Amino acid sequence: MLQFHHDEISELPSGATLLASSPMYAHQAFRVGRHVYGLQFHIETTPEVVHEWAGRDVVGVASSPWDRETICRLSDEAHPHIQETWAPFAGRFAELVRTHAQQAA
Repeated sequence: MLQFHHDEISELPSGATLLASSPMYAHQAFRVGRHVYGLQFHIETTPEVVHEWAGRDVVGVASSPWDRETICRLSDEAHPHIQETWAPFAGRFAELVRTHAQQAA
C-alpha cells in the first residue's frame, strides 16, 4: 500500500477491531462498530497523484529512504498491483454505503 502521510494514530480507538497492519505502521486499517472504518493508507491514488504529492511534499520525501524520482518510479511499478487488489475492495465498500443509504432513506 502507499503511505504518504506525516501523522498516524499510535493507539486504536476504544472498541476498535484491527483489520490490517504493517511493519512500519501498526494500525493500517480498523473498524469501530459496524459502520466506521479507518484507513491509514491510500487506495485512491493514481501515478499522477503520487507524482504530484512527491513534488509538493519536500519534507516527506526528505524523511523517506528514497528521492522523489525513486518514489515516483516505485509508485508507477506498484500501481497496477494496487489497482488489481483494491478496486474490488473499493467497489464493495461503495456498495455497502449505497445499500445502507437506501435502507436509511
